[in-house]
Amino acid sequence: MKVLLVNTSDNTGGAAVACRRLMEALTLGGAEVRMLVRDQETKDPRVSHVRAPWQKAVERILMLPFTGFSWRRSWTIDVNWLGVDVSDCEAFRWADVIHIHWVNQGFLSIGSLQKIAHSGKRVVWTMHDLWPLDSIYHYEQSDRMPWLARHTMRRKLKAYGNCGVRFVTCSRWLMNQVTDSPLLAGNSITSIPNPIDTAIFHASDKKALRSRLSLPADGRIILFVSQKLTDERKGARFFIEAVNRLCAEPSDDGNPVTVVVLGSHGEDVASAIHTECRVLGYVTDQQRIADIYGAADVFVLPSLNDNLPNTIMEAMACGTPCVGFDIGGIPEMIDHLQTGYVARPKDVTDLTDGIRYVLSNSERLSEASVAKVSKVYNQAVVAQKYIEVYE
Repeated sequence: MKVLLVNTSDNTGGAAVACRRLMEALTLGGAEVRMLVRDQETKDPRVSHVRAPWQKAVERILMLPFTGFSWRRSWTIDVNWLGVDVSDCEAFRWADVIHIHWVNQGFLSIGSLQKIAHSGKRVVWTMHDLWPLDSIYHYEQSDRMPWLARHTMRRKLKAYGNCGVRFVTCSRWLMNQVTDSPLLAGNSITSIPNPIDTAIFHASDKKALRSRLSLPADGRIILFVSQKLTDERKGARFFIEAVNRLCAEPSDDGNPVTVVVLGSHGEDVASAIHTECRVLGYVTDQQRIADIYGAADVFVLPSLNDNLPNTIMEAMACGTPCVGFDIGGIPEMIDHLQTGYVARPKDVTDLTDGIRYVLSNSERLSEASVAKVSKVYNQAVVAQKYIEVYE
């Protein structure tokens, strides 16, 4: 079976990481797999790219009148007016199955998606956010652009409404959102989580990892990871307030707390934290990322909107229990009081309680976290589920 995974990038963003990991899992499962992207950042020979030198920038510029000429807000929506036709690519002709992932920001237009959906190929679409089933938004927002939303919804209905595309959601939370969408009525839908490579992300000796990373050998380490740490959606302000509250309390064991932040704009977060904070910057090396997870006692991700965050899966695989809000797919990943702590959304007091709870029960929670990843996010298990969808 020849499978072509289609995503805007092969490395940047959560969908790109999940897509690349699925390529590895499917390959191990016996499928022939290639990947087609617009932005190729790796040198993997299985990845090919199509040129789209101007579509991304022009699409953003066209959005400005609809977002009050706010460049930042223009990235929160996608209408996919512009894009490239990939149906003539050699990789497309080669494939038996076209597996779409995240294809926004000037990669595939809605017209391109229509051509793929009606190409006669078997088409699967893994949804990494709400955009495929919504109008213009990737995550839940109040509709401040009703005309644009209605116009985009009509174009999507024509493109892939009731056309036989097999849709997959990464989380049960996203699966529950599908029932209200006219776009997916009549199409087959199933839920399959993303896989993770436990050959890289696995539990290791914490002291050895801290020594390798030049982190404090003693004391407790609280970790916060995001591609962009100041992204409002990732809840940095809640993380900062909770950590500062925790550090203001007398320590039960006398051990100091060190905060570690991984991602871009780390200095902005560190400047607001009232304890030692190590800024590790933006890291792409997967082994180093795994080492950082494994060196921490708790990983905190107070996202305000999220589907199935790769970061939580990575931390759990490395034996680091997690704390997050009861948002999106997060409570499916973190079993409350068993593999971590699920706090009430935007409740800093509960978030602080969660961090404290995990620090006090880290060994038990660590073992349970590793066991869950092995059972639910195992490469072989996820690959087999996808192969059944393809067939």
